Amino acid sequence: MPAYFESFKTTPPAPERVQQLLSLTQDMKASEITVKMIRNVVVSMIKGSSNILPKSEQVSDKEITGQMDAVFIAEYEKKMTNQMLAYSLFVYKDVPDEKLNRYLEVWKTPTGKYCIDMIVKAYDYAFSRMGEITGGSITTLGKGEN
Repeated sequence: MPAYFESFKTTPPAPERVQQLLSLTQDMKASEITVKMIRNVVVSMIKGSSNILPKSEQVSDKEITGQMDAVFIAEYEKKMTNQMLAYSLFVYKDVPDEKLNRYLEVWKTPTGKYCIDMIVKAYDYAFSRMGEITGGSITTLGKGEN
């Protein structure tokens, strides 16, 4: 992958290809999903840790989410889009434009959009739940319990 990106200095990707892959990244909500997963894992771990503490030591869900919302600024999703685009350039480098266009069209159909929405919801739930369990485990292990 580093060698592939190094080649951009002499042979940058075609603007049409960049646009195709940017469209794919946006249609599949790749950046949104990634940022949401990272945020939810962190929030859920904090909540999981907090929930097993005595009531007097717990932090409210509102305070936790407020703090995280302040940290996860809008620019983060833009940076993630750039990273996803770079990754996509590498992953799809050998896929002909016409095949990539057909693939793009699938995600724009009602069924494709429905699938993406279900994937977002499933990831959201799974990573949030995993974060809560992990957060509780970390706190429990930190107290010397097994």
